[in-house]
Amino acid sequence: MNAQVDYIEADVRQFLGRLVVSHNEDSLALAWNEGRRFFGFPGTIPYFGELVQEVKPNSQKLFLEIKEDSASMASMILNEVYRNGLENRVSFFAKNLQTLDRIYLETGRRNNLFYTVGNYEEMELFLDQQEKNRREGVSLNVDLAQAANVARIRNTGARVLAAVVGDSRQALEVLPSGIYGIVSDNLDLLSIWRGNNPQRFWVQNEIIADRAA
Repeated sequence: MNAQVDYIEADVRQFLGRLVVSHNEDSLALAWNEGRRFFGFPGTIPYFGELVQEVKPNSQKLFLEIKEDSASMASMILNEVYRNGLENRVSFFAKNLQTLDRIYLETGRRNNLFYTVGNYEEMELFLDQQEKNRREGVSLNVDLAQAANVARIRNTGARVLAAVVGDSRQALEVLPSGIYGIVSDNLDLLSIWRGNNPQRFWVQNEIIADRAA
C-alpha cells in the first residue's frame, strides 16, 4: 500500500473453515499457525478477513488468487467482499477456469476476472474456448508474454496481465507487447514504472548497452 500499487495480490485458501492468506498448501504449517495464534504470538499468517479490514479504510484494491477449486470457497470469498462493500475494488484470478466461471455466474461480472494461463497448452485451451465463453481477462505467464501470443489473446477481446515479472529486464521485454499490466513482487520495479521516473530510462539504456556488447 505504501508503494501505491494499483492492486495488492494475495493467495487465498481455506483451512478449518477459515479463509487464510497463504501461497502454499501446507496443512502442518497452517495448523502450527493456529497454535501460535491461540497463544498470542506475533507474525502469524493472516486471515483473509484481516486483510480486508486492512485495506477497507482506504482506496486500495485487491487482486485475489483463489488457490482451491470449490463452489463453497468462492462463495465464502464473495460474501466477505460484498459484506465489506469491496465488490468494485476486487479482481480475481485462478488456475482452474471453472472457478472464475462460478464467480461470473454469481456476480454477473466478467471484467474483474483474469484466467491464469501458465503454458502453451493452457493458452491454446483458453483460445479454443473463447468464441463460446468470451472471457475478458488473462493472467499470462511472463515467459509466454511475447507480442504474438499477447496479440492472439487480445484479438479475442481479452486483456492480458504478465505474471510474475521479476526484474526490469523482463518488464522492458514484455511491456511493448501490448499487455494490460504486470504482476510483480519487486516493489522497486513497480516504482520504476510509475510516471516518468528517470530510473526507467537508466534501466533501458543499460539493456541497450548490454545488447550492443
